[in-house]
Amino acid sequence: MRMGKSAFTLLIVALAVLILLLILPYSMLFLISIYYLIGLSLSQAIAVGRITYLVILFLDLYILSGFKIVKEWERVPVLRLGKYIGLLGPGFIHIWRGFESYVMTIDLRTDGLSVRSEKTLTRDNVPIDVDAIIYWRVIDPEKAVLNITNYRDMVSYVSQTSLREVVGEFELDYIIAEREQIGKRLRELIDSKTEEWGVEVISVEMRDIQIPRELQDAMSRQAQAEREKRARVILASAENEAADQFLNAASKYEKNLVAMELRWMNILYELGISGKGNLIFVPSWMPEMKFRTLETMGLLKIRDMIEKQRESIDIGEKEEGKEEEEKKE
Repeated sequence: MRMGKSAFTLLIVALAVLILLLILPYSMLFLISIYYLIGLSLSQAIAVGRITYLVILFLDLYILSGFKIVKEWERVPVLRLGKYIGLLGPGFIHIWRGFESYVMTIDLRTDGLSVRSEKTLTRDNVPIDVDAIIYWRVIDPEKAVLNITNYRDMVSYVSQTSLREVVGEFELDYIIAEREQIGKRLRELIDSKTEEWGVEVISVEMRDIQIPRELQDAMSRQAQAEREKRARVILASAENEAADQFLNAASKYEKNLVAMELRWMNILYELGISGKGNLIFVPSWMPEMKFRTLETMGLLKIRDMIEKQRESIDIGEKEEGKEEEEKKE
C-alpha cells in the first residue's frame, strides 16, 4: 500500500515497463537472447523468454490496476487480508489487489437528510405529520467503518425514531410556536446516539407541520373568536371615549346656539350630497332653534344625570374622608 509520491513513482516505473514490453518489437527477442547466452538451448530460451515476457506483462498490468485517485473531501479505509490498517487519501494512492481492499469511500462533507414522521401523537394526543431536515457529517471515518454496517441508513433510521420521540414529549401548541427549540432538542438527541458512529449532527430544522383538517378548522374558529373579542373591546373603548367627547361638545353647543345651527345645516348638506336620493323633511321653525339646544334629543338630561352621579360620588368620598379623620383623632 502506497500513497502520495511513492505511488506516483511506482506508476512511472510500471508505465515505463509496459511501454518497453508493448512498444519495442524486440523486447521478447531480448529476453530470449539473454537466456540463450546464459547457457540454455535455443528451444528452452524461447519458451522461458516467452513465459518471462508474459509474467512481466501481467505483473505490470496488476500493479497498474491498483492505482486510485482520492478527492480532497474523501477518505478510503483499507483492509489487508481482512484486517483494518488505516485510511488513505486524499491524493494518488495504490492498493495491492487481492491482498488489500477498501470497503467504501467516505465523504467528509456536510450532508442533508429529509426525515418525515407520519401520524405521530403529541403529548395531548393530536396526530400530526412532521417534516424535518437534518444536517450531518462524518468526523471520525474509522468509527463510521468499524462500528456500524451502513452509517447513512442508520442515521436515517435514528432520525425518524428520534423525531417521533421528541414530538411525543410536547403539546401541539408548543411544537407550533417553538420550532427552533424542538430542533435543538432533536439535534441533541440524535447526536447522542450517532456519536459512537463517528457522525456529528450539525443542526435540525423543522420544515413543515401538517395538522388534521378538523383541527385546523377548530383552530381557525378559535383565532377568529379571539380577534372578534379584541375588536369588541376596542370598539367599546372607542365608544366610551366618543361619548365623553360628545358630551363635552354638547355643553359647548348649549352655550353657543349659532354653532348648533351651523352644525345642523352642515349635517343637512352632507345628507343632501350623499347621492342616495334621500328625502328629508325639515320643520320650518327648526333653523330658528326656538328651543333649548339638544334638549329634544335627551342629551342634556343624560348630562345632568352624569353630573348628579359625580356629585354624589364626590360627597360620599368627602364623608368617608371626614369619618376617617374623626377616627384618627
